[in-house]
Amino acid sequence: MKRSIKQILTFILLLSFLCTVNSQNVNDQFDLQNNLSRYAKVWGLLKYYHPEIAKGKIDWDSVLVVHLPSVKIADTKVKYNSELEKLLDIAGDVEICDTCHIINNDSIKRYPDLEWVKDTAFFSQSVIERLEFIINNKYPFDNFYVQSVEGIGCTSYENEKAYSEMVYPSEEYRLLALFRYWNVINYYFPYKHLMDRKWNEVLMEFIPKFVNASDTIDYHLLVFELAANINDSHGISMSPLLFAYWGNMFLPFSTSYYESNTVITKIYKQMDSMNVLKVGDIIVKLNNKLVSELRQDWLKYFAGSNEKSKQAVIDLLLFRTNNDTIDILISRKNQMLNLKVKSLSIDELKPIIITERSSGTILKRISINIAYINLANLEKGDVDSIMHEATQYESIIFDLRGYSRNTMYQISEYLNPEKKCFTLIYSPDLDFPGVFRYTDMLEVGPDSINSNYYKGKVVVLIDINTQSHGEFACMALQTAPDVTIIGSKTSGADGNVSNFRLPGNITVRFSGIGIAYPNGIETQRIGIIPDIFIEQTIRGIINKKDDVLEKAITVLRQRNSF
Repeated sequence: MKRSIKQILTFILLLSFLCTVNSQNVNDQFDLQNNLSRYAKVWGLLKYYHPEIAKGKIDWDSVLVVHLPSVKIADTKVKYNSELEKLLDIAGDVEICDTCHIINNDSIKRYPDLEWVKDTAFFSQSVIERLEFIINNKYPFDNFYVQSVEGIGCTSYENEKAYSEMVYPSEEYRLLALFRYWNVINYYFPYKHLMDRKWNEVLMEFIPKFVNASDTIDYHLLVFELAANINDSHGISMSPLLFAYWGNMFLPFSTSYYESNTVITKIYKQMDSMNVLKVGDIIVKLNNKLVSELRQDWLKYFAGSNEKSKQAVIDLLLFRTNNDTIDILISRKNQMLNLKVKSLSIDELKPIIITERSSGTILKRISINIAYINLANLEKGDVDSIMHEATQYESIIFDLRGYSRNTMYQISEYLNPEKKCFTLIYSPDLDFPGVFRYTDMLEVGPDSINSNYYKGKVVVLIDINTQSHGEFACMALQTAPDVTIIGSKTSGADGNVSNFRLPGNITVRFSGIGIAYPNGIETQRIGIIPDIFIEQTIRGIINKKDDVLEKAITVLRQRNSF
């Protein structure tokens, strides 16, 4: 069938348009976020998988900083892969390893996700083959940038530079901070699979944020916001500059978040007879700003395994100031009161807190049948004498609503008739970054059968302040034959802490080893789930009543009556 010249020309123009559009789409994908996110991954992979980079003789930070400008503007696949080839050439070739594919899989908890190296949309076949060769020929070697803490298993990063003089780093060093943090978490954070968001999405989101950080405060806050995405109560960032910005003075009280309110739970010092604070006061406004709105603004900057643990961190920082006084609006018995509260320096506040903690109760007789032990105040050297007295009672209440002092092993020798496993530990395998292995199974209880173990009832009190070692201790005490956990969900952050530094002298932290019950169920984010749920109430605080302890006493009296 014959076609007119007009039809032929129309067809040619349409074909030309489609080719142009297709070419444009291919080029469009090589934008800032796509280029930098994949470059960050390649840079991080070489840092931990390549034997020459691991020696630390090549300044891998400087290599990144020098090459970033060219990577950002590589707008075609050819140009982009040329930049990747340069990075690979700097690292050098890797020798073939005939035995590297032989890995003991029996103890592996989790494998790394390295499928991204096969992304043909962005990587050339040459780059893919070179990356896969490095991965497949990874053999055990020491790494200058990451070490294992002996006897614990979490990671250490002592050789990472803090660039302390760069309070507001240049764009390249800001991106270095992002890439360093992202890769450490990607390969060595045991709970990455429990985060709310996919880690790749976080990287993509924060690239333009770090590029566009407008000033010193903006950059430091961005690091805090980034770290909050790992959903780990251990993941609190520390910036001396930000802490000074928020204030080096403190109000003379502490608060807790109860019933969606900011409640004064402890007063360290009454500063002014005209502005008397009371335990149970609800703080409504701070310098004429609603505390509820301040809390909401701060949420994105603080890591927490769950909502309540984030609020607990905000309680520690909400009342920092650089002023001598702060205006607060409080609610007390349905009345609104405006107070002007004087602040204290840390040098004034610290001795008060230390004195109060050192004078805390260890053992208390609740009744003729019930003993109470505050594990936050019990030292190892006092365990035997305290337990000898406490075991004379029909019931013992252990209070874990504070930071215990590693006494659960000794206590468990009194509570258990024999050794019992209470936790599984998994740690990063530094020989194969991204692999996590079960490395230990811990037990508590006597070395030999103890027929004289404590046969009374045991209650353990917990709440959001039960974190890390407190949760670990609770898991150990749960092995007792007759134990009841009473309170509310704990912080959900278990495992020894790793930390490292980022440009601007910022220290970031995360849970460095994984903790699970013997059945494999993790406590991270979930926390310890109480057998009987109860939370402290504001009414109880006002009336100086410990609702959680009162509930435990009621439960024990009911059980002892049978």
